[in-house]
Order: sequence, then structure tokens, then C-alpha cells
Amino acid sequence: MADNADENVPGDDHEQTDSDQSSSRRTTKRRVLTAKGAIRRATDQLEELTGRTPDSVIAVERQEDGWKVSLELVESRRIPDTTDILAEYSAYIDDRGELTSYRREARYTRGRVDG
Repeated sequence: MADNADENVPGDDHEQTDSDQSSSRRTTKRRVLTAKGAIRRATDQLEELTGRTPDSVIAVERQEDGWKVSLELVESRRIPDTTDILAEYSAYIDDRGELTSYRREARYTRGRVDG
């Protein structure tokens, strides 16, 4: 079976970039995780760990060694739904698409208004 590590496959979460090797001036292909891929990986891995499906993506931010993805999850469903308990989680995804850590940053009711 051929190794597709250097090919850009449809649906893949990585892009190819050219990088120059200054000593030999050769061009090599390097795979870089995209923001879309980081969100997909964070969503899947956080759902697997918490047992809850993320409701929305709050933010995605490129960091030196990967991505920080902030997601909102419903922690407790209530009636009426404006009283649901929500939580904001930050997930840290490395350049290989692996979850390196996650943390619950805040907990609040759905009816809360920032101001």
C-alpha cells in the first residue's frame, strides 16, 4: 500500500506547503494542519472525551505549535432551554491533529447576556 503522507487528499485536514532548505536550496513538501481541520479534530476528540457534542465554535487561533479551538457545549439540558447550562472549553490541537490538552474555561446559563 502506498504512503499518502505527501499527497493532498480530498477531505484531508492538512495543506501542503513548500519549504526551502537553505543549505541545499531544495524544495520539500510539508503538511500543515488547517483551521478547519483543527476544528474538526477538536470537535471529534472533545465529544469522545466528554460524551457531549459541541454546540458551536467560539474561536480558533493559530499558536506556535498547533491550534487553540474554543467550543461551546451543553452540559445540562433544561426546560425551558434558555436555562440550559452551557460550558466553554478550550482544546489544544498539535500540528499532527492530536488533542494535547483541553480545559473548561467557563460555565453559564444559555440566557446569560454578555455586557
